Amino acid sequence: MTEPPGEQPAPPNPPPGAGYPPLGPSTGAHPYATGPQWPGYAPPGYPPVGQWPPPGPPVAFRRPVGDPTLAEWWERLLARLIDGTILSVIISPAYVLLVFSISDDFLAIMRRSAEGRLVDVQDLLALEVTTLKWGFLMAPIAAVLYFVYDGIQHAVWGRTLGKRLLKIEVIAMSTRVRVTRGAAWRRAAVYALPPAVPIIGSLFALANGLWLFQDPMARQCLHDKAAGTVVVKARGPGTTTPV
Repeated sequence: MTEPPGEQPAPPNPPPGAGYPPLGPSTGAHPYATGPQWPGYAPPGYPPVGQWPPPGPPVAFRRPVGDPTLAEWWERLLARLIDGTILSVIISPAYVLLVFSISDDFLAIMRRSAEGRLVDVQDLLALEVTTLKWGFLMAPIAAVLYFVYDGIQHAVWGRTLGKRLLKIEVIAMSTRVRVTRGAAWRRAAVYALPPAVPIIGSLFALANGLWLFQDPMARQCLHDKAAGTVVVKARGPGTTTPV
């Protein structure tokens, strides 16, 4: 029978599995890597068997390396010890006044005790009250002195005398330039003033210093976080770029 003009017979259906790679274990390159070439498309670039990336966490979840420009914890500690020694010398006249204020009562009590005479309880209480009074007075004086010492130097130069000797300085974390005056005074207030509060202030000062070790990437203490600052190694004899 003759087909009508313009019509061609439909091609026969291909046998099952035609055009597909055989099933089974692969012994070479991925079959699709050398499969048919489609016009306008590059063949898929599958790696050879056995060269797939090793299992492991994605790169985005790996712990980043710390900033090498940040000051080390021991550099910051030594700088604070140097500053503390300087402040102790400055505030020593107040300690001399404390010693003179209690020396007469203390020597009188020690003299009575050495002679075997009874010491009046009222005299002991008076000595303790005088000592505590001076102690409570010295804490705010030392806190205010450290606040002024720390705030002025960081606001003007970005570092204290101790930081100069250790060649480190304070900069703004976001802009990486010298800390602003407002941030410098805020940083000094959070560092120096809370320790003047009995008991609670001492606990805060301890937590403030130890916070550096639980923040290894930015190495910020609590007073750094309050001011948005970091402590870095100085880049030269001068200070950082002013703002």
